[in-house]
Amino acid sequence: MSNKFNYARVEIVWYDIQNAPGSWLTESEVLNHKLAECTSVGFLFSKTRSTIKLFSSWSYNTDNSIDFADVVAIPTGCIKSITVIWVILKK
Repeated sequence: MSNKFNYARVEIVWYDIQNAPGSWLTESEVLNHKLAECTSVGFLFSKTRSTIKLFSSWSYNTDNSIDFADVVAIPTGCIKSITVIWVILKK
């Protein structure tokens, strides 16, 4: 019996919360304050209207099921772009 691994490797650029430096800011500094732009690379586990889930590590069990690790869930509203790097198709 062979293991099945059908997950695309993707790069996701997404926005995250970023605290402003210091305790007091001018109006101009507040207006120019930006979100943090982050990049995550992993295998696309699932994609729904609200969430994209990635994983970076996996392990095959003796019954051919797969366990996943390094799982990240990103709200779709925070995503700037998704780029497919490559697809593994093992049958």
